[in-house]
Amino acid sequence: MTRQTIALAAGLTILLAFSTALPGCSTVEPYYFSIVPGRLPDGFVGAPYYGVIQLSYNYQPLTADFRVISGGLPPGILMTQNGVLTGYPTFAGTYGFVVQVNACWSDPYSYGNVDCQTATQSFSITVYP
Repeated sequence: MTRQTIALAAGLTILLAFSTALPGCSTVEPYYFSIVPGRLPDGFVGAPYYGVIQLSYNYQPLTADFRVISGGLPPGILMTQNGVLTGYPTFAGTYGFVVQVNACWSDPYSYGNVDCQTATQSFSITVYP
């Protein structure tokens, strides 16, 4: 957005604001996010497990729903829609899976519109006996 201030007589000023974008294009910074790549903690059979999948973003989303879309979590571990993994692993092994996150923002510049994006990331958890 381009802004220009014009001084008028008697100390009055006018602030003009106009867009230099093409018609129909937004000049608002786009929302973006990513799943923070990283290693989830390993676990042990029968021991409490806790891990968190984190997001990186420029604006905090209103919602972010996490899902496993391929592979599988170790038996005994569940993941919430917020990306928190908890439980008690029941079998040793290495378990690979892909997490998909759908994040949505309310666009303050368009009356009630919601912008959503999706990201995926591969993870693995090793469970020791």
